[in-house]
Amino acid sequence: MLNLQEGSVGTVYYFKEVVDASTSERHLANLGFVKGAKIRIISQDKRGDLIILVKDARLAISPSVASQVIVSTESSQPIHCQTLDGVGIGAVTKVENVLGSGLLRRRLMDMGLTRGVDVMIRKVAPLGDPIEVTIRGYELTLRKAEAELVLVKEV
Repeated sequence: MLNLQEGSVGTVYYFKEVVDASTSERHLANLGFVKGAKIRIISQDKRGDLIILVKDARLAISPSVASQVIVSTESSQPIHCQTLDGVGIGAVTKVENVLGSGLLRRRLMDMGLTRGVDVMIRKVAPLGDPIEVTIRGYELTLRKAEAELVLVKEV
């Protein structure tokens, strides 16, 4: 495993994790940096800025961010995760990770959103906020901002 800054142009890598789990982790997850995601370095300039391809989107990343992104050259059963707010109604998913930090992360975990738990999307408001889910036998309503912090995979 190496950080993205150490990678070479044209090589395909697979996302593993972010070293500094701060606010950038949530932002990167929204851009498609989820465990097992395919990343290809398109170009690198003299300052070290990278242009990469993630989920058919080109992104520019600074050297400081690229050095915090840990990647691997081999795909060990890639897990295609997405955030809970992007899942359709009636879908059953399994929680992979809860992003965020501090009180908000603790609150989500106290409500039962822990790794490995099955979650079913029951209802979604017309504008996507709030989202009603069934978890551990009870109904839970989440704001869209809270649902963006929960990474899930389809069962």
